[in-house]
This record gives sequence, structure tokens and C-alpha cells, in this order.
Amino acid sequence: MGYESWGTDVVSPGNIDLDPRNPRLPSLPANATQTQVLEELFSSSKVREMIKSIAKSGFYPDQRVVVIRKDSGRGFIVIEGNRRVAACKVLLDPNLSPEKHSRIARKWAVNAEPFQPSFIKIPIVIAPSRLAATQLLAARHLNSAPVIRWSKYAQGRFAINAFAEGQDVAEVMEETGLNESDLRQSIQEARMFELFLGLGWSDEEKSIIEDNLEIFPIEALRRILRNSATQESFGSIAFDQDGWMVFGWQKDSIEPVLKRFFYDAFTPLSGQRKPVLNSRTLNSIEGVKKYLGTLPAEIKPVPVEEKTSAKDLVPEGELSTNVQQTPKMPPKKRPAPKPRKVRVTALPMDLDVDLKNDKALALVDELQTIVPEDLACATGLLLRSLLEISLIARIKKVGKWPDCMAKFGSDRNLIPTLDQLLKFSEGCDLTISDLNLRKTLTNQGAVPKRLLNLVAHNDQHVFGQEEARDAANKLTPLLRALLGPDA
Repeated sequence: MGYESWGTDVVSPGNIDLDPRNPRLPSLPANATQTQVLEELFSSSKVREMIKSIAKSGFYPDQRVVVIRKDSGRGFIVIEGNRRVAACKVLLDPNLSPEKHSRIARKWAVNAEPFQPSFIKIPIVIAPSRLAATQLLAARHLNSAPVIRWSKYAQGRFAINAFAEGQDVAEVMEETGLNESDLRQSIQEARMFELFLGLGWSDEEKSIIEDNLEIFPIEALRRILRNSATQESFGSIAFDQDGWMVFGWQKDSIEPVLKRFFYDAFTPLSGQRKPVLNSRTLNSIEGVKKYLGTLPAEIKPVPVEEKTSAKDLVPEGELSTNVQQTPKMPPKKRPAPKPRKVRVTALPMDLDVDLKNDKALALVDELQTIVPEDLACATGLLLRSLLEISLIARIKKVGKWPDCMAKFGSDRNLIPTLDQLLKFSEGCDLTISDLNLRKTLTNQGAVPKRLLNLVAHNDQHVFGQEEARDAANKLTPLLRALLGPDA
């Protein structure tokens, strides 16, 4: 494939643009700005985890990113390694991060300072063109290489991009390892993503959707739209040669019913505990008919002879077939940062979290950001929550949760109290290997549980700055043991 002839270099992340045509980014318009691409990467591609990894260990020199030269000849566009480049950009300039992630970005940028020399300039491999890079991308993400395999959406978007670059079906089939039927289905799924993301959502609704793309209900939507009961009731649905759905429905009724399908299938938007449109609803034609019968009469489509392509329902700027050059945005002038006094956060920045618990990770992030003297009550509440969650997670990890519930649980299966969790952990040598530390769990001087209970349950108690700092200092060794790799 000629990879050995591709050029290499070491360049600043600031000279590398993120790729608006990244197949991993479903809701990104083809003419997206760099700010939009970065926001989408934060929303859907776990950039925060990459930022933490580089901040803790630096940028590994063997992790070259694959780029192509920009049409202007000055600078590059990253084709493989968007997350790594985005993480390096943010660690060098935290102001680039989306606003809701800025606090975490600033925290890890400070933590990453010892490793800055490893990512001030990063190693790149320069592909001669985007087309030439597709074979490498296909080999890494669509076949057996040890990287995260792409979803059907990403496979379809990859194929659409490859066709836009002039490749034919046989070439794309060879590079992706997909047969013609699977390739066609992947393209159709990519088009369905574009259709539903392109509906007229409010800014708040679109934000909720983009924050939860990993549970996008594509299979439920495909099944309801392809079900014979839906087509008998509303009109025909077919796919054209480009993968777009074509509806035999009255045009102005298409978007309302599609939004209702999506709403009923996507719990983050509806707020329901379980989706109304699910595998049980879609298990039979009778189930689909029953669901369709619950829809308001005013949104039910009427079959018509004139066909409407889903492509006509998606704003033109959001079509993945639009391969316009990303417009060059003038750099924003930012005021020089004011020197700020270094202040000690509630938990130290070097706290190593190995316990696989999302709530604990989120609480650690917060406590590594806030200063107890500024937010005393918040510090107390967060510390108490983290201590309780860490104890439960640790007891479960060592396989002793049934014993704890048998000893302290009730007939109503209530979670043991904080006092009971501490007492159980003290007597369980698997929770914390350090005997001396374990024996302090019920020592009020070492673990101020009464103080933490006061801040959580007594609205008359004013949690002071000194109390907050003292609680943080006393709990840090215990939390380090509970959260770390070896308890």
C-alpha cells in the first residue's frame, strides 16, 4: 500500500486541524468549524479520558497520528487520531475546550505540565491524500486490528466519504471487509442518523441527543419504519440507491411522526424510565399496530402517490455528501490570563483512581476542582457521598456485598448506613490491605463520620471552612486506599 513512502514529521498540535468528516461523529455538518468539531468530540468520543491519560503519562512517541496536507499547503488535517490531537490542543490551551468542560480541562492542564515536552510537538505520518488514507483507516477500524471497531453508522459514513472521493463499490467492499448487503445496510443506517439528527429539534433537545449518542435507538427506529404494519397504515417506505429513505407519506406529516418515534424510543429526551418504543413493542405486527393506534390522529401520515426523499428533510449543510472545504475561522483574541494564586483543592491531583465506578470518578473530578475554604458545605457533601460510594464499590469488588447486606440489610433490602459500611469494612480484611488504616475506620478522630452526617442531614449545622479542610485532609488517605489499585 506504499505506507513506507509516506512522509513523517513532528509538528505542533496547533498546526493540525480536526477532521469535520470524521466517521465517528454522527451529528457533525460537513462544513463544521473547528470549534464545532471539538465540541462534538467532547460529546461523543471520550476526549476527557484521553486528556486524563496524556496528563498523567504524556504523549507516547510511538502513537503517530495520520494527517493529510490542507489544500492551502499550510498545515494539516488529522485523519486518524482526532481524539489525541484534540486532547493535546486542550492541554496546551484549556480555553479551547467547550464551556461545560473548561473546569476539568484547566485542572488537567496544570497536572500535565511536567509532560508538556511530550506533546508540544507530536509525531505525524503524512498521507498523500484522504483517499490514500482510507485503506489504513479501513484496516484499523473495520477489520481485526486491536482498536475500537466502528459502529455501522461509522462504517456507512466511511463508505459515503470513500464514494465522494471517487472509489467504487468493489474497492470499498475490499477495504472494509463488508459484503455488498452489509455495506448497503451500513450506508442506510448512516443516512438514518443524518435524517433523525437533522429534524427540527430545539437547541436543548439537540444537546440532549448529542450527549447520549452511544444509546441512539437506531435499531428501534429501523424496525418501526420497515415494519409492514407501519407501511400499511401510513404509506410506503423504501431506500434509494444512495441509502436515503423515500416516503410515500404526505410531506408535512413526515417530521412530526418521526420526532414522535424518536421521542418514544429515546429515554433521555422523553424522561421515561423505559422507552415506549422498544423490543416488546416491535416484537410482532400486532404490537406495532397497537403502538400506532396510540399516536394522536393529527400526526398520523396519509399515504400519497408523490414520494419524498429523506434527503429533502435534512438541512443541506448537515449532509455528509457535502464535501466543502472547512472554512478557515479567524482566531479569537483572548485576553492574557491573569496570574492566580495557587490554592489547594479538597483532594490532591495525584489521587489514583482505579475503581471502576462512574459516580466515584465524577465526585473525584469535582473534589479535585473545588477549594474547601470557598465551598465548605459542598466539600462536606461531596466527601460524604464519595466515601459511601467508594465503600460500597470496594465491598462489591472484593465479593463481600452479600455478607454486608446479610449483616446490616433489612427485609426491605435497604442499603446499609455509612456507619454500618465503615464497621463492616473494618472487620473485612479484603477491603483495605493496610491493617492500621483499616482499624481507623470507626475512629471518629480519623474518619469524622458524625461531622459528615451533620452536614448531610442537619440543616441547622453550619459547616465551616476549617471543618471542611480538616475532613478533606483526614479522609484523603482512606479514599486513596479505597479508590486505588491495591486496597
